[in-house]
Amino acid sequence: MLLLEEMNLLRLPLLLALATLVAGSSMAQVGVDRPVELVGGTAADRQVKGLADPASGSEALNARSFQQGTYASATVSGNSAWAVTLTPAPDVVGTGFHLVLKSLDANGGPVTLSVNGGAAMPVLRDGGDPLEAGDVPAGAMVALTCTGNAFLLTSGRPLEKRTCPPGFVAVTEGYCIEQVQRDTVDFPEAAVTCGDLNARLCTWGEWYVACTQATALGITDMVGDWEWSNNAANGDGLVRVVGQYSCSAAATSQGWDLLPRNFRCCFRR
Repeated sequence: MLLLEEMNLLRLPLLLALATLVAGSSMAQVGVDRPVELVGGTAADRQVKGLADPASGSEALNARSFQQGTYASATVSGNSAWAVTLTPAPDVVGTGFHLVLKSLDANGGPVTLSVNGGAAMPVLRDGGDPLEAGDVPAGAMVALTCTGNAFLLTSGRPLEKRTCPPGFVAVTEGYCIEQVQRDTVDFPEAAVTCGDLNARLCTWGEWYVACTQATALGITDMVGDWEWSNNAANGDGLVRVVGQYSCSAAATSQGWDLLPRNFRCCFRR
């Protein structure tokens, strides 16, 4: 067989002819020790066709395998121990390894995952905690990313509403409000106080909805004095204050003076 150097680096047409000849002599592969450049004049002339689905990690990936995701997806069953077999088998399941799973069963609590017979690693929430029962519903598609010694569940877990902090009550599915009015402070101090609680001053709308349900929710002192809200009042430095006479009463106040007012905080669930 002629060496490529002796052929003056003849390109693809000759290589394809060689491949045909070698394949015809009962061999199935051609070894090339340098890059292969496709130089056909049209897109149709610059194609590699007939690639089988890869059987090992060193083989080329065809479009069909990529589109179907078979090299990085699987179906699992069971409520605590998952096991998958991928083709081709990964050489290493390490940091950054990404996998998409369909779970036939809802998990009953903490879960482990083994890939192609390897060590079982814990499947964790994205915050690093073990799964709780029902985090993965039956039939759910979930995305996992390996950290090296665990799999993080990066999508697929149902959204959970946060529990209202002590002293707050849920007004809607979206937020909680403090049941007791706080003493008078200026606007900046009120905003900082709520922020320190991982909360914020309530919007005018949130305050109004809570006010209309105050008795049922056990919220006190909603009407009778002005409270700070986090709404601007259509002017630089102005803040909307609410509640002096009724749930619908509103006025404006300077946000950066030292006039103290009552307030209460809201918390996003």
